[in-house]
Amino acid sequence: MRPMAEGLMARYRRAGEAPPELMYVDRGCCRVLGLTSLEQLFNEWADAGMLIRLDIFHWIHRFDAALRTDHHSKCKLFKSALSAAVFAYNKDDMALLLQAICAGHPTKYDYLTDSELIKTHISKYDLTHYVRRITVGAQETCVWVQSVIDTLKGAAGMDENQVHLFKDAAAIDRVWQNQQKHLECIQDPPGHNMYTILKYMTRNGVRLACCTTVRGSNSLEGFHSFLPNMIPGPHCAAVPFQVYLLAGIARSRAKGEEAHGLRVSAGAPAEPEVSGAVWGGGGSKLQASSSCRR
Repeated sequence: MRPMAEGLMARYRRAGEAPPELMYVDRGCCRVLGLTSLEQLFNEWADAGMLIRLDIFHWIHRFDAALRTDHHSKCKLFKSALSAAVFAYNKDDMALLLQAICAGHPTKYDYLTDSELIKTHISKYDLTHYVRRITVGAQETCVWVQSVIDTLKGAAGMDENQVHLFKDAAAIDRVWQNQQKHLECIQDPPGHNMYTILKYMTRNGVRLACCTTVRGSNSLEGFHSFLPNMIPGPHCAAVPFQVYLLAGIARSRAKGEEAHGLRVSAGAPAEPEVSGAVWGGGGSKLQASSSCRR
């Protein structure tokens, strides 16, 4: 690992690129005393101020150790509730999306509240692409997760055959106690913009920003599936492998930019930061009761 890390940092230096501001990992994010193994491995970047954060996707899946099976009917509900305990939707983005939907039928949705409109007329695709999310803070996440666990420990955690979601109460309590130390690691660092605007869409006369998040490592999870299309065979020397890999990444990125209609401009203004105003998390809790429609 050491030669790989040193080589990666050296490439950044040769390319004149600034060190990354954030590194998302699936382990090695926290420390009690001194430096973590990753901070020692990427010491040059750590000294320059790089922050190490735990990928929330991996944090949620650590609770699998306390589950009886991931095929349990309440497993999806539990994972969704954990996500809702961590994230909240940006209130301004949600209000703009509601405005776009209502603009298509000015009088059709007058009798619906914002919560009803969200449940019935906003799709998962809309939430993913047009509404940014922020982390709600370690303290609030702790309260929500504890509430979810306490609820599912009871009858609410059983399926139609009276089989419980958790192996036992001690198992989920043990996992939860171990994961509480990571609550600060999964929060978005203050002052960092966690989204990139891909393009702007006009919907019923309302201009919406289509965004993608830079949070986490999910974009790399399925990367190995693309390698057969980039590398011509199983036997390839180190230098040709890197050439094929870089060429494949360049082709993939060019296709993505063409598909999304990106206009890359060196002088493009920076996107606005996500504001602190939030509208419920994960689709299961709403924190704003006032109307968002204008």
